[in-house]
Amino acid sequence: MMSGYRTQAGQSVLDQLDLDRGFIVKAKLAQRLARSIAEMGLSQREAAALLPIAQPQLSWITRGKLDDSSPAKRDV
Repeated sequence: MMSGYRTQAGQSVLDQLDLDRGFIVKAKLAQRLARSIAEMGLSQREAAALLPIAQPQLSWITRGKLDDSSPAKRDV
């Protein structure tokens, strides 16, 4: 069970962690992208066809592979 910890209004858990600001922005974008794909009922292949990236890159992003060594970063 949760310990009762709450984040401030307008913030996420990511904001509470002492992470690099650039990483937090990328993580939030990845979360939003994954949520939008799910809400539209698209497969990753269908979503990738609408974006300027390939499906494997989209998979890396939505799974949180956000470091500079990921294929999504190298092929952009």
